[in-house]
Amino acid sequence: MTKKLGNIENEDFTEKIQAELIKRGSRALEEARKAVLDEEIECKKAMEALNYFMTTYWQDLARPTLLSMCCEAVGGDPDKVIPFAIPLILISGALDIHDDIIDQTKVKNDLLTVYGKYGYRIALLTADALLFKGFHLLQTACVQIPKRKAKIIMDAVTTMFYQVGDAETLELALRKKKKISPDEYIHIIKKKAADVEAHTFIGAVVGGGKQEEQKSLREYGRCLGMLFIIIDDIADMFNPHEISHRLKKEHPPLPVVYSLSKDYKKTDTYIKKIKSIRGQLSLKALKDFLDIVYQTGAFFETQRIIEDIAFNARMSIDNIRMLNNQLQMLLEALLYEAKKFYNYLHHAKVL
Repeated sequence: MTKKLGNIENEDFTEKIQAELIKRGSRALEEARKAVLDEEIECKKAMEALNYFMTTYWQDLARPTLLSMCCEAVGGDPDKVIPFAIPLILISGALDIHDDIIDQTKVKNDLLTVYGKYGYRIALLTADALLFKGFHLLQTACVQIPKRKAKIIMDAVTTMFYQVGDAETLELALRKKKKISPDEYIHIIKKKAADVEAHTFIGAVVGGGKQEEQKSLREYGRCLGMLFIIIDDIADMFNPHEISHRLKKEHPPLPVVYSLSKDYKKTDTYIKKIKSIRGQLSLKALKDFLDIVYQTGAFFETQRIIEDIAFNARMSIDNIRMLNNQLQMLLEALLYEAKKFYNYLHHAKVL
């Protein structure tokens, strides 16, 4: 017998989320692929990299789904967001590649990144191609709608771009710090969440939502974006490759930041041990590290932050009547992912 999450059994719940993503996101993703791959590019390596990224690596159904749902949630036609979903898929993809270059991430989600497969130069050029194509298509979409609405959308994308860029720059500074304040990192997470916030807001704008509805969905997107990042941080804690890369090349994920703030000496000693390991981190070493982080209460602090953000997300869409259940379902899907990691800790007897 499966456990229940609200009134939805976990297996049915996962299937419903996946069906919704495919239904709402597939068309925009396919058209984004076509828009890029129809370009005539003489350099075979560059074309190969674009093809790899768009067909194998970048399976982004979440962003076009958010645009579609938020448009419909305010009474709009979800098909009207597709001309905006296409360029935003490309722009977000470009930012993802830039992020991999900065972090020197060669493998992510068990796949080689463009940086890992083709190197720095081709990865940078691939990202630039996606960025230019994305902004060109965004401009094309904006001239088809009233100027006032187009300006609001372009301003939202510009704000997103600068906030995410600012967050990346602030993250670089964290790498040099021995002790990171949890509040400082959460502030950066909030800035990075501007990406998802822009999508929920633009969906509401295209759908013709009232200002109050646009504001509500904007706040919902910011909360959802923060949860995406924090739950990714938790997921990295359970992946030997990811946690090793985070500690050696980037900065620690949120649970480790909390652990350092509570017991710096013990946590830092084990971080140094992980950094000294060449090759793959063993499962025993990972389990020992998880145990140290748990003993400081860091996982509970992270869970508390997740619950606070989730509460704010629910409150933000309290006035959204159409598709409220679907918006809640997306939120619960994220919380379910976090719960799976905590359940794993419990069954592994780390807790």
